[in-house]
Formats: sequence, C-alpha cells, structure tokens
Amino acid sequence: MLTAKIAQLVLASSRLRLIDWRGAEHEAGPPEAPLAGVMAIKTQAADRRIAHNPQIALGDAYMEGDLEVVEGDLVDVITALLRDVNAGHAPRNMKWRGKILFLLRALHQLNSPHLARRRIAHHYDLDHAFYRLWLDPESHYSCAFYATPDTTLEEAQTEKARRIAAKLMLRRGDRVLDIGCGWGAMSRYLARNFDVRVVGISLSREQLAVAERRAAEEGLSDRLTYQYADYREHESRYERIVSIGMLEHVGAPHLPEYFRIVGRNLTEDGVALIHTIGRVGPPAATNSWIRKYIFPGGYIPSLSEVASAVEEEALLVAAGAA
Repeated sequence: MLTAKIAQLVLASSRLRLIDWRGAEHEAGPPEAPLAGVMAIKTQAADRRIAHNPQIALGDAYMEGDLEVVEGDLVDVITALLRDVNAGHAPRNMKWRGKILFLLRALHQLNSPHLARRRIAHHYDLDHAFYRLWLDPESHYSCAFYATPDTTLEEAQTEKARRIAAKLMLRRGDRVLDIGCGWGAMSRYLARNFDVRVVGISLSREQLAVAERRAAEEGLSDRLTYQYADYREHESRYERIVSIGMLEHVGAPHLPEYFRIVGRNLTEDGVALIHTIGRVGPPAATNSWIRKYIFPGGYIPSLSEVASAVEEEALLVAAGAA
C-alpha cells in the first residue's frame, strides 16, 4: 500500500492505521506512538493518487468517498500528519513539489481585476444560505476575538468589531471606506454605533445584495453605500479605511500596490486598519487543495511581506493583536 509507505516516512510523533481496498491493515509511525486514527482507502487508484500528490489527492479522495476515517477524527489525522510534515518529516517527492510550488507562487497569486472578479465570485457568490449555517447572525466572516473559552461566536465577533472600531478612533462625520465589505457586518456596526458614513466595496454581487438588503431593513441606507468595485478602481478620500480579511485575496506581488492605494485614498491625517490572518514563518506557497477549491489566488502573507510593502509606501504602522 503506497499511502502507508508515505505515511511511514512522515509520521514521527503519532501512529496511523490504514485499511486498504482488500481489507488488509497497515501500520505507519513509531509503534509506541499514540494512535491518531484509523483510515480506510477504498480503491487502489485513490491509493496511487494520494501517494503521488497527497496535498491534492487526500482531500479529493475524502470528498469522493474513496477515503474514510473509520476510527478517530479527521481533524486529528490531518493534525498528526501536518505536525510531522512541518517538522521536516516529508518524503522527497513532497519536498520537491513544495519547492516547485514556492517558485510558482507569484504566478498563482497574480490577481488582475479580471481574475480577481472571477476568483471572488467562486468563493463568495455562493448562496448566502450556505454561510448562514455556520456564521454569526451578522455574517462577520474573519477571525472572531474570543476573550474566554466560554465566549460564543456571536459575542466574539461583536468584540472583534468593537476593538476594530476603537482602533479606528472614529470622529463625528468621518467618511469610512470598507475594502472587501462582505455581507456588510462591519459597516453596519459602525453605522449603528457612530455618526459616520461608510462606503463598502466588494467584487461579490451576492454579498452586496445581502449588505444592501440588511442596511435597508435596519434603516441605515442613508449612512451606508455599497459598490461593486475592485479596490484598484475606487478613488476617493476618506478619513478612515477598514479592511477585514481581504488582504488574503490580494497576493504578495500586489501588496505594494494595495498599500499605495490605501495611502492614496486616505486624508492626510487618516487612519487605516488592515485586518489579516498572518503566516507564522517565512513566505511560502498556498496549499494546493485550498488554492484549487476554496481560495483560488488566495495567500496568507508573512509579516515580512506586509511590513516591506507598507514601508515602500512610507505609511506609519501601529501593530497589535489586542
């Protein structure tokens, strides 16, 4: 079984039991290590694909029903494998593939306005009913702030919005630009709680329709304006700019341009808050499966990539997680 051989090369701190399409069992990992789970691979073809390119084929096999975690939890199995891969225990073919993907990452992250429209539609133009299944009632999308383990999702997203608003240091009458406004959750929070007017821009028509409807339902349409626009095509001056979870769609090659446009659209004493997921470690490539199915063109930037792009545009930075 090829997948068992690959897993044996990877696993150093956990153990995995694999069942092949004939029903035979195979052990991978140190015999004394804790068992992460039992995984069944139901066809020989799936076994070959996983061994050849696990980053793509593992997820494909699971979606197609050719792979099943029959004991334990899928998250535990993936965590065990990733922990040891990230520690350097990866077979040669995975290492070479990773180097090639790193060399190609700039190509994968090219996001012209045309490509950006197509890629954003791929992810965000799904029916909002899907997202309502697992988001909070306001449809905040990125990185909630959990003050305690008992904090609910709704409370955590509200706390995130409160902290962002505090850092923006809003003043009465400020004009605010929300880059990548999503379903309008942050802009509605600002319009409800502060005497400001917000312009939200997005490349998702589905998101904009929801944002406009929610603004009308809450009687906030006089304070909120939503536009279908690429950040590169929007030009106006604002006292404040906020962008939450959108920088991951920009791509490293476009970061200097992004921050140049942020600076261009700010008044002289303006404040911008750019909220993004950060990469722990140096620049890398986006996971192939995520790039193919979830976030085409997406990339989580490293701190060094963001800092150098900000420095190029001579913007003053105040960073902090709280």
